[in-house]
Amino acid sequence: RYSYKNKYSVEVDARADGASKFKPGRQWGYFPAASLGWTVKNEDFLKNVNWVNDFKIRAGYGSVGNNRIQDYLYLTTFASDGRYFYGLNNQLNTAYYPTSLVNEKLQWESTVNRNLGLDVSLFNNRLGFSLDVYNNTSYNLLLSVPIAPTYGYTTQLQNIGKTSNKGIELQLNGGIVRSKNFTWNANFNISHNTNKIVQLGIGQTSFFPAASWDVSGQPTDYIEKIGNAVGSMYGLVSDGF
Repeated sequence: RYSYKNKYSVEVDARADGASKFKPGRQWGYFPAASLGWTVKNEDFLKNVNWVNDFKIRAGYGSVGNNRIQDYLYLTTFASDGRYFYGLNNQLNTAYYPTSLVNEKLQWESTVNRNLGLDVSLFNNRLGFSLDVYNNTSYNLLLSVPIAPTYGYTTQLQNIGKTSNKGIELQLNGGIVRSKNFTWNANFNISHNTNKIVQLGIGQTSFFPAASWDVSGQPTDYIEKIGNAVGSMYGLVSDGF
């Protein structure tokens, strides 16, 4: 971290996370971060403006990873549940078979955060506000993607999904009453967020996740579709019962 004349600040971080969930050679994820700050209040043109107590502009960029998936998905696992069998010496023998088409290229899911912010405090800190605008992207999301049936399977887990979150947040702080025996402060915040699916599997525009209620076998009640929000509700349009 570096600061110059209490006006300009720079902070740079980097982290490396490793997990044995992934194949050797793909076990590590690298996630850098950086932020910039400009304390405008300490500039000569604003330093002597008494009714402005603080004025700061900041920008940030950073990435984080996610490895919350099942262990060792890059390894082939076998099942013996009676689905396949063969006869030998007049006896029925249960066969072992691979449960899925493994993907040795599985890696960390990642989210990149970008934000621009403004912090202002006025009138002897009686009034203040913070404004943040952000644009976050999650990529390499793990999805069960349809594949050609010639592989012997219908789907494969791949790091291919991508979503975006864009929004704005505003927070206001006010010191309404400040006296020797009584203090009254008020806070207000409001935000707006737009969530969108940007990418699914190759040639895939939507899919239906498993039903999230009641017993198994129920029809799905959500749809994941490019251009829509994650977890959009899906169903028939009804005019009544």
